[in-house]
Amino acid sequence: MKRSLICLGFTILHLALFAQKKPVATPFILQGKLTNYPEKFFFLQTYNAKRERRVDTIHVKADGSFYFTDSSNINAQKAMIGFGSMFHSDIFVAPGYNLILTSDSKEFSALSFTQNKKLTGKGSESNSFLFKRDAIMASNKMPQEWYEMNEKDFITFLKKSNKLNDSLFRVVFGHHAANDNYFAFFKQMTTLDNTFQNFYYVVVHSLIDTSFSAAQMRSFVTDNVDKTILNDLYNEKYLVSEWYRTAMSDYVSYLQKLECKEAPASCEGKNYNVQLLDEIAKHYKGKVKQIALFRFMNNNLTYCRSFAELNTYKKEFPQFVSMLEDKTNQQKIDTLFAKMENTLLKTQVGQLAPAFVAEDSTGRQYSIENYKGKVVYLDLWASWCGPCRHETPYLKKLVEKFNGDASIAFVSVAVLDKKDKWKEALADDTPQWLQLFDTNGSVQSAYVANSIPKFILINKEGKIVSFDAPVPSSGEEIEKLLRAEIAK
Repeated sequence: MKRSLICLGFTILHLALFAQKKPVATPFILQGKLTNYPEKFFFLQTYNAKRERRVDTIHVKADGSFYFTDSSNINAQKAMIGFGSMFHSDIFVAPGYNLILTSDSKEFSALSFTQNKKLTGKGSESNSFLFKRDAIMASNKMPQEWYEMNEKDFITFLKKSNKLNDSLFRVVFGHHAANDNYFAFFKQMTTLDNTFQNFYYVVVHSLIDTSFSAAQMRSFVTDNVDKTILNDLYNEKYLVSEWYRTAMSDYVSYLQKLECKEAPASCEGKNYNVQLLDEIAKHYKGKVKQIALFRFMNNNLTYCRSFAELNTYKKEFPQFVSMLEDKTNQQKIDTLFAKMENTLLKTQVGQLAPAFVAEDSTGRQYSIENYKGKVVYLDLWASWCGPCRHETPYLKKLVEKFNGDASIAFVSVAVLDKKDKWKEALADDTPQWLQLFDTNGSVQSAYVANSIPKFILINKEGKIVSFDAPVPSSGEEIEKLLRAEIAK
């Protein structure tokens, strides 16, 4: 459940921000020094008024210093600083802000950065809420994650979290910052973020606790969430809050689970993603509904795993596309359908598996064509992908069951990964089957690996048997399928 919730978290994560009045074009500046930072650059992710993502690369000099300026009239927003595959950190940015970010530690890591990072300069006052809370949370690491807690411990955690947020809010935003035109804006954003962070925690906990009946799910949410919020949940003014956007991506799962518990027949044999769209169409309102419908269909098409799945969407999505009031968004969905159909056409069952060449850790090259005459169980993964690493122990057991059988080959290819991180993962996980690295992205592209982990089953003729094969943790299901192919 945790994994699917995290994945679902990506369906409506990018809901649009409030439209901002364009202020006078004033550059935004981010500068500073990161002592002992091991990389040559980091990233700043922002969004424009149309909620189109932009990622800027900020170069770091040998002494750790950096300087970035943006004169394109950046919107006031919560942006994200990304330190490669290590971690990321939130930061408030706005026109005219001149932020000086420093971190001084012997070894640069997520923990050391969070505990030692400092921000000064214009705009630092509004940011102090984020920085103070990060430092407190890092120094008071909980022995158990909130989503693993029982109900009693979770309620205790919730109260402590709310108390911390309220206390920090009063300290940071309890006065007026005379030299910051965006202080009030970020004060309002933080108010909403705190409210909907609580809402998110409650909704997700109600989903995780499998012992809850429908009535218990409802009461758990209504007992722990402000009634004024629940009565006005689809107000578009909330869209400025990142936590609102995140929470609403899981709230639709909450609605779907309620319906399935109360009327199981309504969910039988129905595609899960289509069920979620049904809930959005029935419950969401106004601009929130429009954004959710578009983003959800767009994400599901982008991360579509097979031609069969795409055919399901072709049958079910038109009713939701017709609900989009923006004709441009309708056209975007139609265009994406055509693009994915063309891409996935080559991956249908019975088609030859796309050819590729990839290297192992020593630089030796392997081709999928080398395995003609063998059944191939192809694993596409990445070192940073938690669900992928979750499957590794199960894949080990599966490989052991077929040890010595020359008619089957197990091949893992790291996609969308960094070679050094891949090698570290191999050292940690110690897999005993062939491990390859997708150097130029050709494997990821050919096998449409927009969503991982992904497992593909290829027969002895080199043709696709399943482009979305059962995962190793499915146990007997995948073992039976492999033995059936070997026997042919």
